[in-house]
Amino acid sequence: MIVLAATQVGQFTREEFETAVSKFHQTGKPKIFTFFKQTQIDINQIETSQLESLDSLKARIDEIEHFWSQYRSSKDLILKLRTEFERLI
Repeated sequence: MIVLAATQVGQFTREEFETAVSKFHQTGKPKIFTFFKQTQIDINQIETSQLESLDSLKARIDEIEHFWSQYRSSKDLILKLRTEFERLI
């Protein structure tokens, strides 16, 4: 499972993440890769709840002692995914 987030984490993304975590604890699958985009945002153009959704997911990932990463561009993301996939093989 690949989770990508930039300015918020929606309800369904969070639910799918929790389902995948539960399944992972039971079976060791699916592998979960979570990436947060490093982006410049105008703080006046984003709601507090959006930032809280990002922080909440990061905290949850830390709580389950998993990992998350950041990416700057689609090229950066592809490189990071390729690296992770090669590690799995």
